[in-house]
Amino acid sequence: MWWLWRACVCGCVQVEKEKEALRMELNKAKQQIKEADTAIGSQKAEIEKLNHIINEADQERIRQKKEYDVVVNERDILGTQVGVVVGGRRNGSALTVLHTGRPFQEVASHPQSTCSSTLRREPFLNFE
Repeated sequence: MWWLWRACVCGCVQVEKEKEALRMELNKAKQQIKEADTAIGSQKAEIEKLNHIINEADQERIRQKKEYDVVVNERDILGTQVGVVVGGRRNGSALTVLHTGRPFQEVASHPQSTCSSTLRREPFLNFE
């Protein structure tokens, strides 16, 4: 009969060892879950931060687009006004604006050959 008792005790010891191994495995799995939750939390925070940056960039892009449209519109209006002034009344200051642009373009493309000829042709550019 003692062999039956011994088998029972050995069986109980074996069961206790298995229970302990399962507890360790469970604790390991819980630790992995905690680590995964921490990683998910930090990734969510990073996603929120990046979405905020994207939203700010979109707002800035929209603001710059509006500003660009205003500048282009003003340029077009000024271009129209200069064309009307030059074509209609021949205002001297408008002609000066148009004439000064031409010599500077020539100087930029051929700086040495056009400088003296430009000064001869456009006397108001001579600063003597």
